[in-house]
Amino acid sequence: MAPLISIHDLKPGMVLAEPVLTRWGQILLNKGCRLRPNHLTLLRTWGIAKVRVQEEKEDSVATVDEAALGEARNKVQRRLKWKPKTPVETKIIDLAVRKTAGCFRALPKKKNRISGTGVE
Repeated sequence: MAPLISIHDLKPGMVLAEPVLTRWGQILLNKGCRLRPNHLTLLRTWGIAKVRVQEEKEDSVATVDEAALGEARNKVQRRLKWKPKTPVETKIIDLAVRKTAGCFRALPKKKNRISGTGVE
């Protein structure tokens, strides 16, 4: 089992071993998220005292399953108003997809109050 670490001992670059939930069960940060300074601020703001982080292993790279990558790619492409034309733009999109897949959960469909159908 991954070690439980106080937020005071967390450092940017550490990777979450489990999703971080609010006391109401909402996901703040997902499993596999590589922590950045703004994530540490978020945890303090929400009063999160401890989180589980992955143990550091040499040559380890956080992986995201293909289903999460596919869903993230669809989300990113729906939001973009342009298609990549250069290798740099393609790399930016790939980074956005990996960040989306690794740090944020898919939001559940909300029920439309008027029609009763699911909307995103």
